[in-house]
Amino acid sequence: MPRLGSGRQFARPPHWVSELDDTGLSARSLNSRIQGLKQFGSWLFKTHRLPFDPFSTLERRNEAADPRHTRRALTPDEVARLIEVAPEGPLQRARRHVTAGGIGAKYEAQLRAWGEGHALVYAIAVATGLRAGEIKRLTWGDVDLERGQARVTARSAKSRHEQTVELHAGLVARLRAVRPTTVLPATTVVPPRCFPTIKSFNEDLEEAGIAKHDASGRVVDRHALRHTFVSSLQAAGVHPRVAMALARHSDISLTMKIYTDVSLLDLKGAVARIGAPATSAAASQAAG
Repeated sequence: MPRLGSGRQFARPPHWVSELDDTGLSARSLNSRIQGLKQFGSWLFKTHRLPFDPFSTLERRNEAADPRHTRRALTPDEVARLIEVAPEGPLQRARRHVTAGGIGAKYEAQLRAWGEGHALVYAIAVATGLRAGEIKRLTWGDVDLERGQARVTARSAKSRHEQTVELHAGLVARLRAVRPTTVLPATTVVPPRCFPTIKSFNEDLEEAGIAKHDASGRVVDRHALRHTFVSSLQAAGVHPRVAMALARHSDISLTMKIYTDVSLLDLKGAVARIGAPATSAAASQAAG
């Protein structure tokens, strides 16, 4: 293998880089790989291991144009159905695959615990906008039920800064109901084995009668629950700057352009509130 310092093997990016688009990966996944390469190339150049950055010409893919990441928010009715079917989902699916002997009591209890965990994750996501990783690492020590707040640690937060999340009264009641009488602060709110996988989430969607893709090709995945939270704020008339703060976004354009599903907003009602254009005669009479 040629020495790293020679630069010969880096005369141009590796051949597979030019074929990234054919791998089937999403634009976001491609960009994470491209970003890694660009950082590596910059390090090679800055540390004088190469006389040039071999990856400087690599361009990031357009994530906004990738239909796999065009998400839609769930309607209030869909949210209710998803949370309603989730507790029994794992048990019902297991029963359909049992051919003989039935399901033992211990396994049934485990399946019910999984389902309750799924429902809790969905309730937290649509009521707080927390990301999957943030929910997975949320501990009882991070939750203050008296104040109705939850802490997102720097380790969990995307911004790598500790943040505070306001909790809806309904979610506080739900958390009170599931909180063990005696629990260590480091215990996760959702037990690791009870966290829904992509497969189980899709199965819960099917059980709830929610299409994975709509007529426009928009997708409902776990991150769509965060979109649902932001869109629900907008539909409730929350000021965009407040919605931005609750979503913990650094740029309001993310809140308005990416995370707000316009189809959930009452556009017709908004137009109706401004009233019909006045005729010239009515306008003159009002002026007089």
